[in-house]
Amino acid sequence: MAEQSAPAKVLEVLGRTGVRGEIIQVRCEVLDGKDAGKILVRNVKGAVKVGDTLHLLETVMQARRSEKGGKKKGPLGASGRGGGEERGGRR
Repeated sequence: MAEQSAPAKVLEVLGRTGVRGEIIQVRCEVLDGKDAGKILVRNVKGAVKVGDTLHLLETVMQARRSEKGGKKKGPLGASGRGGGEERGGRR
């Protein structure tokens, strides 16, 4: 059984995500199929620019939007282990 793909045009490059910034987050518009006209946020691996056409295997799911500013420090600090110098941890 051949899988059908839906073409989508890249409208905007939102930024990079992933541990090393290897994933590019884009906003795209589905051009054909049952979801034609739907605007999605998707993650793309590889070079992509505004105006490129992607072929999406599914158009139901969207990518989570990446947070600006990285990890938030909680009560245990950035590492999540606690025990920093201010709490008498190892030196």
